[in-house]
Amino acid sequence: MKSLRVLLLPLAAATLLGCSQTEETEKEIRLVPVEVLEVTKSPGYEVEQRFVGKVEARRRSQLAFELGGSVEEIWFEEGEPVEAGQKLARIDTDRLEARKAELAATLEQAEATRDLAKATLERYEALVDRRAVSKQELDATRERLLTSQAVIRRIESEIKTVETDLVESELFAPFSGTLSKLLVDEGAVVSPQQIVFELLETSHLEVRTGLAEEAVTGLKPGDSIAIMTSRGVQAELPILRILPQRDERTRTVDVILDAHDANLSIRDGDLVSVQRTLEIREPGFFLPRDALTESTRGLWACFVATHDPEAGPEAHRLDRRDLEVLHEYADSVFVRGSIKEGDWILPSGLQKIAPGQRVRILEVNSPTSEIPSVARRVVTP
Repeated sequence: MKSLRVLLLPLAAATLLGCSQTEETEKEIRLVPVEVLEVTKSPGYEVEQRFVGKVEARRRSQLAFELGGSVEEIWFEEGEPVEAGQKLARIDTDRLEARKAELAATLEQAEATRDLAKATLERYEALVDRRAVSKQELDATRERLLTSQAVIRRIESEIKTVETDLVESELFAPFSGTLSKLLVDEGAVVSPQQIVFELLETSHLEVRTGLAEEAVTGLKPGDSIAIMTSRGVQAELPILRILPQRDERTRTVDVILDAHDANLSIRDGDLVSVQRTLEIREPGFFLPRDALTESTRGLWACFVATHDPEAGPEAHRLDRRDLEVLHEYADSVFVRGSIKEGDWILPSGLQKIAPGQRVRILEVNSPTSEIPSVARRVVTP
């Protein structure tokens, strides 16, 4: 019986030793091999905002006759270019020409009356000393001369008015451009100030855009802003003017960009996308989008690998850390929360792991702190 106990004790010891080795082997097997990403803190992030801009001609004029009348001639059609000072149209001037001829005849009559009064005054002045003419007659003659001179000045003034009307009966281009609209044809009777043409200075185009307060802060004339046309053509346009008032409806500030030297193939009325990149000074971390999983109370979370010496020299435990997403990019996000610089996070494959799971680190990838170049979510007022 004693010998049997001696035989059983070594057998029990061997059995216990075998179980211990099995547990250690199973513990090593449960260490899931993973790659991690080391994170480093960034001082801030960039937000790309996009606003709508409208292409406008630098000058736009609606042209009308100062006088009413029948349109006699029109020398240009819609879409045709014109030079500054070119004659565009004319209304009928027969009445004005007749009035001018009438005033010319009246002027000749008034000048004859003046000449007669002047000659009579000269004779009376020579006779008054010899008492051949009374002073009353002399004064009356002088008065007739002054009256005739006043009549001449009035008629000359009326002639100048008619001549001005004759000039205003013709419509001239105030600047070089393109006629975008023709609203009447020959034979139409127009009233004073009735619009006949719309003229655009198409040789010098501008882009007007309304920027939000944070987007316009720090800008000044001469700075450049990126735009993109509907055809995908991009350019940097200099700022011409920043208007002092704020739009009451949109609460934006109008900024005028110079598109004169840009070869963009744009037209008055086109819409372009105005791009503005803002730097947000808010410390945080750039993480891959796949490193996030949903958490509670509207937060997100990631998994951080921390050393777990109880499970072995190579063992790490995955701890859940809550995060707040500040901005989203195409493949990454900018977050702040309960992680710190130098932490090792699981960059992907979160659906295959659970909090507290033990892993073995295969590789530590380089830190990610660079600002992504293209924003996924943009702000459009």
